Amino acid sequence: MSAMSDPYLDDLCEQLARGILVVINGGGAGAATTAGNEVVSWSGLLRNGIHHVPLLHHYDDAWEQQRLAQLQGDATVRVDLAGGSA
Repeated sequence: MSAMSDPYLDDLCEQLARGILVVINGGGAGAATTAGNEVVSWSGLLRNGIHHVPLLHHYDDAWEQQRLAQLQGDATVRVDLAGGSA
């Protein structure tokens, strides 16, 4: 590392070279690079996950419809959906 280099940038470059860097960007960047694909938004990601739970865990359509209706509510429900159990 030279005297003028940024230690944080050097660390990121080293992690990238080692193949252990994970980059997580905000929804705006994802939406811009995917032509507005709904799944890159938090609510779109949750809707997509809600759709797949019944397929994986044998819940009926009523479970999915109830969760989708909850998702239309306030942000507290969204947190419960994201972190709660099925």
